[in-house]
Amino acid sequence: MILILVFMLLLAGEKVNAQPTQTNSRAEEKETNSQPSVTPLDNAPARVNNAANTASPSQSQERDTKDDPFKAEQLRQGRIIVWATVCIAFFGGLSFVAALIYAIVSIKQWKSIDKQATHAGEQVGKMQAQLGAMKEQERIMGESLVQSKIAIATMQFQADIAELASDSSRESAILAQRAYVSITQGSVQALANGDVIFSLRIENTGNTFARQVKILSSVDVVKEPPTIDPTLPDLPDWANVGLIGPRSFITKFATTRQTLLTEELELVQRRERKLCCWGVIEYLDMFGKSRTTKFCFQDSPFVGQFGPYGDDNDAT
Repeated sequence: MILILVFMLLLAGEKVNAQPTQTNSRAEEKETNSQPSVTPLDNAPARVNNAANTASPSQSQERDTKDDPFKAEQLRQGRIIVWATVCIAFFGGLSFVAALIYAIVSIKQWKSIDKQATHAGEQVGKMQAQLGAMKEQERIMGESLVQSKIAIATMQFQADIAELASDSSRESAILAQRAYVSITQGSVQALANGDVIFSLRIENTGNTFARQVKILSSVDVVKEPPTIDPTLPDLPDWANVGLIGPRSFITKFATTRQTLLTEELELVQRRERKLCCWGVIEYLDMFGKSRTTKFCFQDSPFVGQFGPYGDDNDAT
């Protein structure tokens, strides 16, 4: 806008300069044409003075008439310059106001940006503080996790100990209450026909019932204690006894599978051989566990009695 106003002023100035020049030239031309020619005949002083006095008012009036447009044009140019100056000042003021508004808006924006940056910095600080707190919590949780693992391991150890103690207590209770079946007493008797009979007292000395009791026994003359193995061939069949109550017993008889020879009996009498009764007792205790008792006895020097023979007297 300011550039347009400057251009208009320059254009108006050129037109004004051109018009006075033309007016002046025309006035000069008229003055030249209106002037009376001077001749030698007219050089009398009185005529010259009269002619000059007569022509002066008309020339002044003509000069004033010629100067009026020039003055009007000068006034018009002055008004244009004034208006241009006012417009320039007005638009300059507007430009200043716009620049001031822009500066104020820019300052406000800068303050807003600075405030946002400050707020962002505070948020970053808070986030860093939260991160530090989270790291501290992670450390505490790690320590708590280690302590929890230690506590769990301790509890597991205690549980194992308790379980062992429970198992030990249970085993102790089983050992205290289970059935114990064995040969507690017996006698031997030789018959006239050469047969030998062992009378076996099978007793349950435990505190609970012995179930499904069965016995495998054999009588023979041996030189060494026999191997007690119920899977060996040529053994007699199992004899079922059944149920034996706590602190109770039954009597079972065992005899030779064939009549002993007189020579064998003489060897026994001379203590060169042993008259042996051996076998196995199997049963279930009240806890459902299978139990086994092995026994091996020989006739005793005492009449009608017998004692243990070998190392196979055992129980499980």
